[in-house]
Amino acid sequence: MAKKAAKTTKAGRGSDQFVLRMPPGMRDMLAKLADQNGRSMNSQIVMALAIHIAQWPVKPEDVETFPQLEATLARMQEDLAKLVEAAGRIREKQRKPLSRPQ
Repeated sequence: MAKKAAKTTKAGRGSDQFVLRMPPGMRDMLAKLADQNGRSMNSQIVMALAIHIAQWPVKPEDVETFPQLEATLARMQEDLAKLVEAAGRIREKQRKPLSRPQ
């Protein structure tokens, strides 16, 4: 029985592509760094992006929940404003002198 060939996820010419504009001098620095690490410039960029994204506190899949979080935050801010207003009214009542029955 023949074995199935393992699928590879190796990036190649058919992979997603993106044109990157770099500030002057960065391409030369990247070329030197890639050469020192025995990588292509593309591999060096992909590695740097992977490290950066892994350290990002918000994961890309979490971005989908941002609209829900914004709505929740807006409601909480409204509730907080109402609480501050109520606390102000209570404080005012406490400051007024109480009239004593005679």
